[in-house]
Parts: sequence; structure tokens; C-alpha cells
Amino acid sequence: LVDGSGSLVPANWVAFDTRLMGLRHNNGTLVAGETWGLAQSCNGMGGVWGDCNGLTHNVVRYDSPTFAGFSVSASWGEDDMWDIAGRYSGEHHGVKIAIAAAYNELTDSNYNNLTHALRSVLPDHQYFQIGGMVKHLASGLWVHGTFGKEFVDATAVSGPIVHDTAGWYVKAGWTGKLNSLGNTHFYGEYGGNKDGSVSYTP
Repeated sequence: LVDGSGSLVPANWVAFDTRLMGLRHNNGTLVAGETWGLAQSCNGMGGVWGDCNGLTHNVVRYDSPTFAGFSVSASWGEDDMWDIAGRYSGEHHGVKIAIAAAYNELTDSNYNNLTHALRSVLPDHQYFQIGGMVKHLASGLWVHGTFGKEFVDATAVSGPIVHDTAGWYVKAGWTGKLNSLGNTHFYGEYGGNKDGSVSYTP
């Protein structure tokens, strides 16, 4: 969570606002029974398009002290899930910088949040993500970007082929205090996703 733009909830690379939107073929007809959340979600690890390790797990976690803006954390649990993450936050010459990177592996055959393409196979997923934000404090200008890559070591028993996923997201804007009520945030956002848990022929 390195997004300090003030627009994290309505503008997030995890596509909360499009999860239940319907899919359409090239001719405009709806794909029966499918949504963006099913077609472009992480393979059984939570998240839609991004943050494939975003679900809550039963784990033991360690967080290190912060040294010169740097910290690390690690967790393990859920028979088996483990991850490790590194973070940095600091200010240099009036510019605030925040960056975080994490790597996760899940090998739980009884994991209960699998997409329909993976319910009958042993999941073996690894996920890497990195995100950062740079903000010029005097002007209020900022930019935030995130990238994630999921590696899927499984093949569906039936149905669509299971693909690796890769997603990216960028958001830039300006934050200023236009009145006494608080800050106002103006921003634009753009993101993309390659492959997914399901493939369709238009």
C-alpha cells in the first residue's frame, strides 16, 4: 500500500469497480454467465487483475524494525503459503518516495478460493509485485505505478487453459487544498492485464 495519492479506494489497480461487469463478444452479445472478475482474476489467490496475494490468510508474520526508511516482512501458514516483502519510504529534496516489492508462493491443494478453471487441480502459484509512488510536496504533483506477475504451475483438468497473468497500473495527478474542508485530488488512471485464468474466442 504505497499509494499515498488520497484516491486509493476509488482508483486502485485491484479492479473492485469492474469485477461484476459482464463480458461481451465482438458482436456485442454478452458471454453467458461470465464477468470480468471471473475472466481476468488471479488464479485462486484473490484479487482482480492485480494484488494476487491480497486475501487474508491464517499465517504467522514477522515485521522488522525500520532502518533509514527500509523494512522487511515475512509470513508463513495455510499449509502452505509464504511470502516476503521489502519496503522503503523517505523524503529527499522535497520529494516523497515510497516503494514496496513482494514475492509469494501458494501450494495448498485445499485452498477454497479457486477459480472455476482450477477447482480440481493442485494449485502451485508464485506471485511477484512491485509498486511505487513519487510526490513533489511543494507542487502537489504525484505519480503512482504498480506491476504484478503471477506464475501458474498447473493445468486445468477440463475447460480453458490456465495462463500466467501479468498486470500493470499507473495513476498520476495533483493534490491541493482548495478550501477548508480538506484536500482535493485530481487524477487520471490507466491499467492493463495480459492473459488470465480463462480464455475466450470472440
